[in-house]
Parts: sequence; C-alpha cells; structure tokens
Amino acid sequence: MTDRRCVLITGMHRSGTSLVAQAVQAMGVPLGKTLLKANAHNQRGYYEDAEVVRIHDMLLGALGRPWGASVHGLPMPDGWQNSEPAVKAQARIRAYLQQRTGDVFAVKDPRISLLFPLWQAAADQSGITPVLVICVRPAPEVAASLLRRDGLDHSLGMRLWLQYTACAIADAPAGRSHLLFNQDWHDDPDRNPQRLANILGVSGPMPDVFEPALQTHQDPPSEDLFLRWHSALEKARQGDGTPGRALKALARQWQETARIFGAGPRSARGRLVRDFSGYRRAYAELERRLATMQRVAPAPHPAQDELDALRQTLRETIEVSNTIEDELSALGQSHAELQIERDTLMARAIANLEAYQTIDACNTAANEEIERQSQRLAQLHKTLASQEATHTAQMSRVNKVLEQIRAQHATAEKTWTEEQAGYETTIQVLGADLASLRIENEGLHRQLRDHEAAARALKIRAALLETTNTRLMRWHLPSLLSRALNRRKP
Repeated sequence: MTDRRCVLITGMHRSGTSLVAQAVQAMGVPLGKTLLKANAHNQRGYYEDAEVVRIHDMLLGALGRPWGASVHGLPMPDGWQNSEPAVKAQARIRAYLQQRTGDVFAVKDPRISLLFPLWQAAADQSGITPVLVICVRPAPEVAASLLRRDGLDHSLGMRLWLQYTACAIADAPAGRSHLLFNQDWHDDPDRNPQRLANILGVSGPMPDVFEPALQTHQDPPSEDLFLRWHSALEKARQGDGTPGRALKALARQWQETARIFGAGPRSARGRLVRDFSGYRRAYAELERRLATMQRVAPAPHPAQDELDALRQTLRETIEVSNTIEDELSALGQSHAELQIERDTLMARAIANLEAYQTIDACNTAANEEIERQSQRLAQLHKTLASQEATHTAQMSRVNKVLEQIRAQHATAEKTWTEEQAGYETTIQVLGADLASLRIENEGLHRQLRDHEAAARALKIRAALLETTNTRLMRWHLPSLLSRALNRRKP
C-alpha cells in the first residue's frame, strides 16, 4: 500500500456532504475535474465529479435500484458485487482512481454509502488507501429536505436514511472511518473543520463555509427504531466520532431485517414455512411427551389445564399457519405476475435511464464544448482587438514611412532630372571629345606606321653598316695597323 489516500465523502443525501466537500476543497484537497453545477437546491454546488455520478447511476439502474424510485430503498440484490454491471463499474472506478493525481485527493457522492465495497476493492487494486467520511444528519430533517427537493414521501425518505446510514456504517473500515455530524456545524462550528484538517493532514486557517440560513431543523424522531439509531449516533458524537461496535451491530441488524422484508413474498414464504415446520415438529414432540406422561402418570396433573390450553394454542397456530400458507401461495402467484410486470417496467426504466444518461452525457459534453468555444471566442475577440490595435499602429507607421518615401522619391526624381540633363550635356561633350580623339588616334596610327617604316629602313641600313664594318675590320684594319706601325719606325 502506498502513501496515497482517497478521502471518500458520503452519507445520506441532504446530510451535509456538499458542505463537508466544500470545506475539504477550501483546505486545498482536489475533488475532481468536472464538478456538477450549482442549482436552486444546492446553491453552492454539489462538489460531485460528473464521471463518478454517471458510474453510480448506471450501476444502480442496472441493479434495479435507480434513484428516485421506491425500490431504491430496498437492500442491494444478493451477490450484487459479483454481477456483471458491478464488475464493469469497479473497473471504471479503478480507472478513475488511477487518473487522479496527488498524495491526497477526495471524492464526494452519497451513493458511495451503498457501493463502498467496490471503491474499497478498486482502491486496493490501485495501491490507494481509502478513508471514509460519513456525514450524519437526523432522519426527520433528511426526509423533510427530500420532500421539499424531490417530492419523496416522508416514509420513503426515512427508509432511505436507514438504508444509506446502515450500509455506510456496516461496511466502514476500522481505523479509517469517521462520522461528521451536521449538528456540530450549529453547536460547535470549529469542530468539524478541525476534525477534517486532522483527517486530511493539513494545517492553516480553518475555512468558514457554514451558513445556518441554508439549513432547517426538525424534531427528533419518535419511532422506536429511529430512536435507537438516534441514541447510538449521539453516543458516537459525544465520543471519538467513529463507528464503534454498537453502531456496526445496529447497522448489520437493520440490514438483516431489511433483507428479510425486502426479499419478496417467495423468500418470506420460505422463511415462514421453515418456522411453521418447526412449530409442527415441536407440537408433535409435545403430544408424544404428553402421551408418555399420561401412560406413566394417568392421574390428572396440576398443570394439565395449562398443557391443554397450550395444546389448543398450538393447534390454532397450526391452523393459522395453514391459512397463511394458502394465502402465501396466492400471494406468490400474484407476486410472480407482478414480478413479470415489474421486470418489464424495470427494463423500460433502465432503457430510459441509459437514454437519459446518454443524453445527459452528450448535453454535458456539448455544454463543456460550448463553454470552451465561448472561452476560445472571447480569447479570439481579445486577440483580434489586440491585433487590430497593433495593425492600426503599424499602418500609421507605414503611412508615415510611405510619406517619407514619397518625399524622398520626389527629391530623387528632381535630382535625377537635373543629373540627367547634366549627363546628356556631358555625353555630348564626351562625344565631341571622342571624335577628336578618334581623329588624333588615326594621325597617331599613321605616324606609328611611318615610324615603323623608318625603323625598318634604319634596320636595313644598320645591317648594311654592320656588313660594311665587318668587311673593314676583316680586310682594311690589318693593313691600317701595319701602316701605322711602319710610320713609327725610324
């Protein structure tokens, strides 16, 4: 088991579960992503995750215990935890728990009172420790509130209070269950917030969430059964605020009684037949012993009159049992017919419930989509307004830049016109200069050709001179030298 904890806030409807959930949320513990909206019956909101409510409603409808119907007050069917709808619901609960984040988180729904075993199993599979917080409010106040809100009959409201409270307390895990009493919000406003802070392991200022004007009071219950419950719960309230042995015993006793009376005529008939069979066996054994006593002691016994009266009573009891058996047989046949009609109506109710849940889910999804689109549209409007302001500022800057560009273009165009005129004059002058240069170039080319011709003539003359010089050097120089030497001789 990990350190993660899931605080399950439950109890009978109209018992202050929403008030406790509001205080838990104010202490910083998350309750889920998509919480049901507030309405006239719960002005501050229900603080119930829509996904959890859908899982519970679909399961209760599949088990023949839909909310709002009289059968909702009957005990859960035998073996309901192993039924196919319950297995599917447990898988969905496990998936829901695994997607929740944080070391401590909370889930609020009064229907957890009836379905806690599934949450316990799913939490164990997910490595999460469930902590049960059971909200308690006097049964007459709950019944009166249900009558105002849903139009439920007072007796049905009282029976539902017994069913929810007994189931929650009977299944409450030891050491991880706490009772929060609605009366404490009136008598000691700090007690419940402080207990919640201890359960959640949080500290800090306590939230002020209670408004006395939102609740009404009724006189204590007058029926013996509800007085026993009221007394047992009051002892727990004055004690440590946990469901002790006495409360658990009272809860299991009520559950067993409810199973007997809620099992239908066939099951009740079986129990009565077994009891009557026991009476008959006891009567036969009594007759046998009386006959033996009369054989052993034929004299009248002082208690003979009492024994005769008891024998007559047993005979009458057997006659009554036979009459009851006949009536039960007739009731069994009527029950079978009613069972068929009930199954037909239940199938229709389940189909209508599934259709309603589908429509409700679609409606919820559509509302969420509309809300998202509205937020997106508002964001787009905001973005558009910002972009329009930015566009206006940019256009102003662009217009200023365009004006500057136009002015620069006019100046440049004027300068270009002037420069173009100068360029044209320059081109004309350059054209004339180019023509003069061409003429000069042609004269220079002619002079170059003349010089080249003169150079060739000079080369020819130089060659001739070199040839002449060579001849002179070869032939005339020796004779000249000889003459010169001869002149120097004496």
